[in-house]
Amino acid sequence: MANIPINIRNGFFEHWCDDFLCHYGIESEFPKALSDLYTIKVAKMMEKKGDFDPDTKLGLFSCEKAVESLRELITECEGVGKVLYKEGFGTAVVGSVRAYIDQKCGNGVFDLWLNHFERKEYSKCLEVIRKLH
Repeated sequence: MANIPINIRNGFFEHWCDDFLCHYGIESEFPKALSDLYTIKVAKMMEKKGDFDPDTKLGLFSCEKAVESLRELITECEGVGKVLYKEGFGTAVVGSVRAYIDQKCGNGVFDLWLNHFERKEYSKCLEVIRKLH
């Protein structure tokens, strides 16, 4: 994986590859929430190490519910977090996430989840995830 220095004040969003942003849309909630998810994760790691200033304003672009919905998807579909990371940085082809989730969880699952996600229907995203079990 790429070793890219991330400034948590700016977040991950500025590092997503152009193909990723073009595919999902620059205004899409999906890349924004993914950026926030990883930015928060890095901030928590820094906090555990004692390297985090609590006055730091994180570079966040989405809402808490979107981040939580994405976190639920990653939790329920083992391995997808790594695929998301790679697709965002361009080290996996665009569409890798869709292919991975559909292969693991069923054809069309990612598109259904993403459709609800982009409409900010987070409870419906959770319903899609719960049907996986």
